Amino acid sequence: MEFRQIDEMALIKEEDSSDRRKFLSLLNANYQSGLLQEQEFLEYQTEVASILTDLIRLYTSGDSSSVKEETAAQILSSIYYALDAYTARMDGSSELLHVLRENGVHQIYNEGVKMIRTCLDETKKKFKRIAENKLNIPLMPYNDMLDSAIPEYLSAYDVEFNAQDTSCSMDYPLIFDNMSIRGIFYIRQYLEILQIETEFCRLLNQSEVLRTLYRYGVKFDMDIINVPVNLFEILFDQLVFTVLSGNEKMDLAITPLQCQQMADNLSRMDRPKIEERIHASVNKIVTAFRIESPGLLTYLHRYRQQFAGRVVSANGHGNIMNIVLVEGENVHANKNIFTDGDRMNNLRFSRITELVAECDRTEEKIKLISDNVHSAKDFIDLLEADCLYGDEFRALYDSLGDTELAVLGRVIFSDELHQSRLHFTPSLFDRYERSSETDWKKYFVNFLLSIKEMRRSHIEQSINNLVIQDDILY
Repeated sequence: MEFRQIDEMALIKEEDSSDRRKFLSLLNANYQSGLLQEQEFLEYQTEVASILTDLIRLYTSGDSSSVKEETAAQILSSIYYALDAYTARMDGSSELLHVLRENGVHQIYNEGVKMIRTCLDETKKKFKRIAENKLNIPLMPYNDMLDSAIPEYLSAYDVEFNAQDTSCSMDYPLIFDNMSIRGIFYIRQYLEILQIETEFCRLLNQSEVLRTLYRYGVKFDMDIINVPVNLFEILFDQLVFTVLSGNEKMDLAITPLQCQQMADNLSRMDRPKIEERIHASVNKIVTAFRIESPGLLTYLHRYRQQFAGRVVSANGHGNIMNIVLVEGENVHANKNIFTDGDRMNNLRFSRITELVAECDRTEEKIKLISDNVHSAKDFIDLLEADCLYGDEFRALYDSLGDTELAVLGRVIFSDELHQSRLHFTPSLFDRYERSSETDWKKYFVNFLLSIKEMRRSHIEQSINNLVIQDDILY
């Protein structure tokens, strides 16, 4: 639809509802506190409208009456992106008020545009360095991201009219990826993280990396070349398991005997002891590979904590073997065997349920469950015990590994699995979301819809390939 008379102020009021606008948030904070008078508030909004009018004229080469509504909204978002860029460096609303009264909105916008241009130049240089030193690995999402997705984005990036845009077809996932950032600042952050992950991956022998990727694809029954998997995660996990299994060469190879001995050792440890052993293993890796980069060191230990949680969870269910790549593993045995952990007696289960229900903090609830519930039967009984509410389900599912999520998935989608292989589709999710009678199942479906497609695909495969011993959940 085309605008004949563009109502800039109406567009601005629509933008006021966005919680991602730092400029508007601080402006409104000043207004609500009484530091900013209504007349000033309106004047600053009028300045934004003036910038919008100027940019629309520039966009249409002077014919502002022919711009579409969605185009005008896009340009306005670009304006706020620049305003937010400059405002983000401020300490708070009082500093914004001072700068506004001294220089006005136009000056803040111009400085923000300068910052965006600088970021674009820096990002192009960073990308050039990364592309020149790309890893030689047969992962299509990785290669496509460096060969086409990011180059196309950078060449088409529009500072004035669409600075907030993050429409880049990058399918290669990172371990830590802040999706709340938009535009060129997101791409810069993505490349910074990619550079750190690449630095780690380069430490390992090329042939060992390729062999590990092959084993990973076979174990989890996936097309490793085309599926978006994170190389850093695969290599870090296997390298730590290599150290835990006693392989001093750190060549990513673990024999069945080493894996069984490691699993036996871990089964006798509690959570703090496992975390301590993993911490020591990472320190051993840091020393062996002479890692000194502050960025990489911070990244390794940040991910170590996430990795430790998965190991503790798998250990609690006796399923360590399912997350380790083992030499000589039967390449045709694509099924993962899930063995349930020990159940609590009724008295202890009731007590744990009461403690979880009485707890006010979500983090403490999850810790109580993680430390005490080691049986899938107990876990599901607890989910149905009315001691978790709303977002607490999401937080709990976030704390689980893919194997544990697959067990829950086999329970929820059991009817589908009795008929054929499970395939996640929008209609399937919609049907189960509407028909599920218990909250935990509805929130589980919502959780699957909220996670990245790569992980959702992996969970789907895990559900199909999981064998639950003796049908323990039914």
